[in-house]
Amino acid sequence: MEYVWVSQPSGNSYSAINANWTVPLAPLVPLQVYYSFPGLQSNSYIIQPVLQYNYTGPSWTLGSWHCNSGSDCIHSSFIGTDTGHGIYAYYYGPYGGTGSTHLTLAVTDSLGAQRSASRQVFITSSYTYCS
Repeated sequence: MEYVWVSQPSGNSYSAINANWTVPLAPLVPLQVYYSFPGLQSNSYIIQPVLQYNYTGPSWTLGSWHCNSGSDCIHSSFIGTDTGHGIYAYYYGPYGGTGSTHLTLAVTDSLGAQRSASRQVFITSSYTYCS
């Protein structure tokens, strides 16, 4: 699956993400960049926990991102992870759809150790699409 999305009926919006996935094998092509994420989108922004390969070097990292289509893009600190590790990411939007909130990632490695990163964001519009 490369891309799937669903939208809410007019007047409704999404306020949470709960996602679990497993870190795949590293890409076989040297210097290939890989991104995988669930996300919530408004007409202007996307908020997403992202699994990325080769963003900071030849390794898997995770980060929470809040971006528009221009230069307004912020992210959490990055967490290193490895093939086979389990990822749990969650985001709970502010009551009423706008305001300050956090996007949080938690990683459980193959030995059961957990690490997390969170980024505070200020939500200015409702998220009506889920990808």
